[in-house]
Amino acid sequence: MGLMLWGAQGDSNGTSKQLNSVAHAKLNYQVYEQRADNGTQMWNVKIKQAKLGVGFARDSLAPGKVVLETPSHFAQRHNLPLVINASRYNLRKNEMWGTHLHRGRIIARQHFDSYSSYLTISNDGKNLGSHPNQTIFRNGQFQEVLTGFFPLIQHGRAVAQPQNLTVASRQHPRQIIYQLKNGDFGILSIAGRFDGNQGLDYQEMLHELAKIKHIQFAYNLDGGGSTSTVVQGQMINPSFDQSRKERPVRDYIYFYPDGQPDPLKDK
Repeated sequence: MGLMLWGAQGDSNGTSKQLNSVAHAKLNYQVYEQRADNGTQMWNVKIKQAKLGVGFARDSLAPGKVVLETPSHFAQRHNLPLVINASRYNLRKNEMWGTHLHRGRIIARQHFDSYSSYLTISNDGKNLGSHPNQTIFRNGQFQEVLTGFFPLIQHGRAVAQPQNLTVASRQHPRQIIYQLKNGDFGILSIAGRFDGNQGLDYQEMLHELAKIKHIQFAYNLDGGGSTSTVVQGQMINPSFDQSRKERPVRDYIYFYPDGQPDPLKDK
C-alpha cells in the first residue's frame, strides 16, 4: 500500500489541503481538497508517471442493454487504487452514446449529438486528446475513444466556449481529466447542487484550470450526478445525484503505473 501521509499544505491562496499522498502498487498520486473562487468544493488528484485504462460495468461489453455498476464497486472488485467515471450513456434508450473504441477496436456506433467532442487515449495509454463529433474513427487509431462533453484546454490554450449550450453556460458538478506538459495526469472533481456548492460553468472551469501550472490538455467528462472519484475503493467526493447515493455508470477510467502491465488486460 505504501506510505499514507496526512497533513495540510497550503497553496498561494491558502485554499488547498493535502488529504493524502500514496504509492499504491507503485502508483504515485496525491489528493488535494480545494475551494474554487466561488466557494465550491473541489478535489484535485495529481497522478505521476501513469497509464490509463478503461473498464466496463460488470466487465460487460455486450452491445445491447447497458449494464451499470457503481465506480466504487468496480474499483473494489478489481483492487484498483484510482478510478473515475467516464462516458455519458443514453439512459432512455439504454445504450452507449456515440462511437466507442476499446483496446483499439470499435465496439459501438450510436447516435451522437451535434455539440459533444470525443476524448481519445493514445495506443500507449499515455496521452489524452479530443476530436470533434463528426470524426469517423477506424480500428487501431486509438486505444480508447470515449464520449463526454467537450475539451476545455488543448495544446496549452483555452478552448472557446460552445455557443448556445446550457450544459456549458450553467453551473454544474463537473468531472475534469487533465494532462500536464510532462505527461502527468490529473482529475479535478467539482461539487455542486448540495451543501452550498454552486458548481462551475464553462468560464469558471477555465479559471480554475488556469491555476494549474503547465497544464496542456483538459476535458469535461460526464459530470453532474455521475461525478465519482474513487481512491482505494472509496469515493472521496459525496454523491451529487438527487438520491444522494452513488450513481451506477457504464464505464470507468482507471490509472496504473507506467512500466506495469494493465491490471485488467485479460478482463
